[in-house]
Amino acid sequence: MKINNIAIDETIYPRTNFDPDTVERYREAMAAGAKFPPIVITRDNRLLDGRHRFEACIQIGTDDVEVIIENPDDPAARAVELNLHHGKPLTRGEMRELVRRWYGTRPVTER
Repeated sequence: MKINNIAIDETIYPRTNFDPDTVERYREAMAAGAKFPPIVITRDNRLLDGRHRFEACIQIGTDDVEVIIENPDDPAARAVELNLHHGKPLTRGEMRELVRRWYGTRPVTER
């Protein structure tokens, strides 16, 4: 897929920012020939997983990237789930913000 067709949707991306040091490490590894997992996107080309890889690819001038396309019911929840399995872990602050965002969109019920 053409890298410029992938969109960053801040409403589903679990991080507030990406880490430039991580991007630099990935860029150096990619330039040296290291292979990374595909970037995960939604059917409408929104990034679910792989922001640091995505940014590193842009920095080295990659035009095409390997992607996995998913169609999750809840893209934001899927983005967090994917992040929990590999890569740079979410910080406590990022997790707190995700919980605030997530609970802010869900109805509150009493039992």
